[in-house]
Amino acid sequence: SKTIEEATPTAQGRAAAVEAAQVELLKATDAQAKAAAELEAAEAGQRAAIERVRVAREALAAFEPEYIRATQARDEKATLLENFRLYNMGCFTQLRDHTSPKVAVGGA
Repeated sequence: SKTIEEATPTAQGRAAAVEAAQVELLKATDAQAKAAAELEAAEAGQRAAIERVRVAREALAAFEPEYIRATQARDEKATLLENFRLYNMGCFTQLRDHTSPKVAVGGA
């Protein structure tokens, strides 16, 4: 009986330590579950972002031929406009600014 009485405080101390360890284990388990959920959400977000990048790259690749055609058409129109300005407007300016010799009144 004396041995039991002497061991009671030690046993109570151990029981309290076990209880505290169980509380810490529960906290750690909750933190691990929360971290796992956050990791899963982050990985899902990463997968979605990768898919959006893939779709964007496909759209860019599909649009590139049309972009090239549009750019070439724009450049051709710009060249035509520049030629018009240089030649036609140059001719107009020359004719506008040209003075013709005066013709005598009454005929020749």
